[in-house]
Amino acid sequence: MKQLFRLIVPVLIWLRFDKFLLSLSSNNMLILVYHGVSHNPDRHNMNIDQFRKDIKYLSKNFNIIPLETMFKVYQSGGRYSNKTISITFDDGFCNSIIATDILDGIPATFFVTGLSTLSGTRRIVDRLLLDYHQLKRLSEVKGVTIGCHSKHHSDYATMSLKSVEVDMIQTKQDIESVIGKPCDFIAYTYGSYNEEIKDKATKIGHKYQLAVKYKSPLDKRDQRIMPRHCVSNTTTHSSNMLQICNAFRNGI
Repeated sequence: MKQLFRLIVPVLIWLRFDKFLLSLSSNNMLILVYHGVSHNPDRHNMNIDQFRKDIKYLSKNFNIIPLETMFKVYQSGGRYSNKTISITFDDGFCNSIIATDILDGIPATFFVTGLSTLSGTRRIVDRLLLDYHQLKRLSEVKGVTIGCHSKHHSDYATMSLKSVEVDMIQTKQDIESVIGKPCDFIAYTYGSYNEEIKDKATKIGHKYQLAVKYKSPLDKRDQRIMPRHCVSNTTTHSSNMLQICNAFRNGI
């Protein structure tokens, strides 16, 4: 069954079913989230060749813009006439540098933990993270923006509000000390947040907040935060592209 699916999906794209899915939605803004890319793909890392195919397709079919630009249009009540995406990466795996080689100047925002501001080897989900020097190098790549992703890949909704505030402040300061520029973005680890956490993020200076799926109906009216579509590392390129085209229907 799985093999049959792998054969059918590319045919659907050849038949322009992806364009049909796009036509079903008047929403023209979508934020994507990847994690890592590797020659040894797993549930956290996409195959490098597949990621290269993704970027080729996305560049051909969508307007790709910096995340800050999308947020400003969204917050001003503006719209795009064409389907427009922003690309993000979560967790700050050390293979992020490989992704930028493939992006080749295409804008992307990388959300890293405070662990990447340290020297030496650090891991989350058993994956090697960027270190201090690699983070500095990443931040200097054309088209790259760095955002916060908590200090230790923490689940904020399970922490006291005071602990969340301390974590946010420390992570923001540590990352800014490495990259030498403001860190205005925060992406919530595990997509975990609430109204009080959003208020704390705003208070300490995060202008732009990222969820995965919205946690509350209030979020749809809160222009501080936007949802994202997670790109799977365990399915095919063609399947992911159809899912992305369909994801515009969820709206913002």
